[in-house]
Amino acid sequence: YWGIWVDDIPEYGYKSYRIELLDEYASKPESLVVENPILENKWYKISIDAKKGAITSIYDKNSKTELVDQEAEYPLGTFIYEQLGNRSQMEAYTLVDYKRSLLDTVYIESVVKGAMFDLIRFSGESEESCYSPKGFKSELRLYHTEPLIEMHFTIEKKPVTDPEGIYIAFPFQVENGRIFCDVPGGVIEAGVDQIPGSSNDWNTVQNFVSVRNEKMQILFGSHEVPLTQFGGINTGRFEAGATPETTHLYSWPMNNYWVTNFNADQQGSFSWSYYITTRDNNFLKEANQVGWENRIPFLSRVIPAGDKENALTSGSVLDFSTEDVLIINVKPINGSMLLLQMREVNGKNAELSVLRPDKLGDYKLQQSDVTGEPIADPDTKLNFKPYETKFFRIHLED
Repeated sequence: YWGIWVDDIPEYGYKSYRIELLDEYASKPESLVVENPILENKWYKISIDAKKGAITSIYDKNSKTELVDQEAEYPLGTFIYEQLGNRSQMEAYTLVDYKRSLLDTVYIESVVKGAMFDLIRFSGESEESCYSPKGFKSELRLYHTEPLIEMHFTIEKKPVTDPEGIYIAFPFQVENGRIFCDVPGGVIEAGVDQIPGSSNDWNTVQNFVSVRNEKMQILFGSHEVPLTQFGGINTGRFEAGATPETTHLYSWPMNNYWVTNFNADQQGSFSWSYYITTRDNNFLKEANQVGWENRIPFLSRVIPAGDKENALTSGSVLDFSTEDVLIINVKPINGSMLLLQMREVNGKNAELSVLRPDKLGDYKLQQSDVTGEPIADPDTKLNFKPYETKFFRIHLED
């Protein structure tokens, strides 16, 4: 296995690397077992409660701020198992008969000091929801390469047909904080910018959640489990116009509450993950960049060694003139064109031009509809209004 950290990849481009096995290569990272370990890098200091298998503190060294609410009922990363007495109460828009429980047992398996990140592995049991032994596993990773925390979970789920749900707690603490989330087409403030009458007990997060104030933001997201409750566990609240009561987040990986066309039970092995990072600003542009780059896997290809040693190269297919416009999608059309969907993400007017890789000039851009049919004459620049989405074609052959 290789663990490779890459950065400074040219936009819409590539960079090649060569893997060389050196004689002095250290094949195994250092593995330790500590009762209540602390993970620390240049950005964060993380304290662990080994008995709960959760995080009690994330101290942000740059802002000198504690990111976890010390008074929260559940520490960050807590596995919460919820059981309902009956489903009919949910259909009646209420919740009065339920039970919430934590893991029966949880313990630290190992603490590993790695080259790219340090990690803590937890194992545990939940007799009612997971197979034993070690039906629950989690891994906390703290990176050395950038301000990034990852949390990975795996459960071996029992088939339970009674109504049940699982939450993971993220009680973030941001003074005067507000919660924003990325949805298809843009970013909304939770409970404020939503369509009246739409769900505010839970939201589907596309790429990121930003818990922010005027000075900083915590960025959070998941590739596999987008359903998230803002401000608390809101299941059964059903209150029109409600807004988040706190800056706590509760991920909702699974439930079987609704009587509809899927299996009544949830069973088998299921793995999911989260990322957490911070920025010392509240710019939407920054949030979008972090959210999309953590949500979308980086494309890579391993080419076996041959007789000839290839040169290490780097290059770009397209060079964009501004960072305020985000690529949403790209596809080839008509053999010699690309159709791009792009969105302004910084809340300002923006001018976009696309340069040739050889820097000899601009590509011709032609604004089009979603199908690629032109709706304007070709030009070398496009103007975007704040948060505007546009489609345009690039002619690759002149």
